[in-house]
Amino acid sequence: MKKVLLTCFLCFAIIVARTQIISISPDQTNEFSPNVEYTFTATIVFDYSSMIGLGGCYVTQLPTAPVGHTFTFKAKFADANQKQTFQINHPDGSYTKFEFKKIKSLFYPTSCAQVPNQTPVNVPRCQTVNIPISFTNVQWGANFENPTLCFGSITNYEYQLPNQWTLNGQTSTGSNWIAGTNSVTVTSDASNGVNGVILIRPKTVTAGLQNGQTPGQIPINRAAPTLTITGSQAICSGTSDYQVALPAGATIQWTLSGSDASIVGCSTCSTVTVSRNTSVDVSVVLTATVTDCIQTYPSLTKPIRLGKPSVDQSGYITDGTYYPIKIYNGLSSDYNELCKGHTAITQFSYAGETNVTWMRTFASPTNTVWWNYGDDIKLYFYALSQSQRFQMTATNACGSFVRDYAFRSKACSGGCLQYQVSPNPAANNINIIVPNIPGPCDGPTAFGAQDNGNEQRDVIITEVRLYDNLGVLKKVKQVNKVKQLSLDVTALKGGVYFIEVTDGTYKETQQVIIQK
Repeated sequence: MKKVLLTCFLCFAIIVARTQIISISPDQTNEFSPNVEYTFTATIVFDYSSMIGLGGCYVTQLPTAPVGHTFTFKAKFADANQKQTFQINHPDGSYTKFEFKKIKSLFYPTSCAQVPNQTPVNVPRCQTVNIPISFTNVQWGANFENPTLCFGSITNYEYQLPNQWTLNGQTSTGSNWIAGTNSVTVTSDASNGVNGVILIRPKTVTAGLQNGQTPGQIPINRAAPTLTITGSQAICSGTSDYQVALPAGATIQWTLSGSDASIVGCSTCSTVTVSRNTSVDVSVVLTATVTDCIQTYPSLTKPIRLGKPSVDQSGYITDGTYYPIKIYNGLSSDYNELCKGHTAITQFSYAGETNVTWMRTFASPTNTVWWNYGDDIKLYFYALSQSQRFQMTATNACGSFVRDYAFRSKACSGGCLQYQVSPNPAANNINIIVPNIPGPCDGPTAFGAQDNGNEQRDVIITEVRLYDNLGVLKKVKQVNKVKQLSLDVTALKGGVYFIEVTDGTYKETQQVIIQK
């Protein structure tokens, strides 16, 4: 019995000893390139029967018979950055595996080999500039490993540049890849690359291998220049200079409307001289057309007043309808009549002004409400037989322009309406909006003689109800504080209806007609 136990113990010792000498050279800690033939020397414990490659690797030359426990073979790794294994089969059906994970392939995308996105580069238009690029070397990576196995250092990269840009003396076609390192200087051309990017990815170790890495990006900022005409708004007499700051490589063409002024001297220089040719107070328009190596930009225009300012007599009420504004000369026919409960905005167009002031010269009653918005005024009449008169002064470097205006209230149908309902008549949809024109409609208690408009209620819509002419509710729509909405009335019969709009506290009803 002791002899048997001793024999088994010796057998176990021999197996353990043999297990310790399993090895392969080059070993699994080395880095290998795909499609390169390597010669391996393997040492195994058990007898050799056959061998195969798993995971893509394959044996190119089998061991020479007879095969002992130490033998050589030749093999290649596939272009796949994943675990690849040589399996040695034994006569009893068991096997020995040698696993290799450090395959320098870029077939699968990995975080290890990802070139980081870089900050944008600024490249002026119509200039050839050098752009230095540098980043830390990335690593090779074994896919499907947890955690991800990153190893080695990638020192070769390739760049995709805008058309006609160059790297290392090679010119880009816009789609080819140019070899480089992690520290290069790219040279732009004068015009390409607008809204473009520079792409960078690690380079495969040998030609013909797949590259599944997502390239890092460097956005190119080749922004269009900000172009403006600078110079005086008015020419009182003589001449005045106007200028556009031109970017490098750009040209300019100046033109001038009418014959009341003319361009003196160069009309293709960045600075142009305009001469006043008339004693009449009029306006002209100076136009500049700028072209560079990339594009012709939208024309720049600058209205120039020749002499004192004037005023285009126009304005609108809360429904946005324009009408002529009468000048007040002391007659009752000179009053601009406005509906009670409506707000009037005197929105004028001024030519060549540098300052506009309004002064109220008369009000009946004296607490009649008005607001001064600098260039324009706003009026509100909450009763009939109210009137206000104003003097407007527009001033520029050449002098002042003074006009008097008078307004009074009259009775109008519709009263004070906060909401605009259209179309009316309607067939399919009724649109309800809050006009984009400030206008209080809360009555006289909301305002005082010096009211500056801060007490206006912010008009919104929270609910719309539609009733027929018998008072039967036909439609209701609730919303969350909007300025406009559409109500579908396609299914309703033609006839007279009443639409009720509310913001929760204020309610307004208007008549609408549905036509079929």
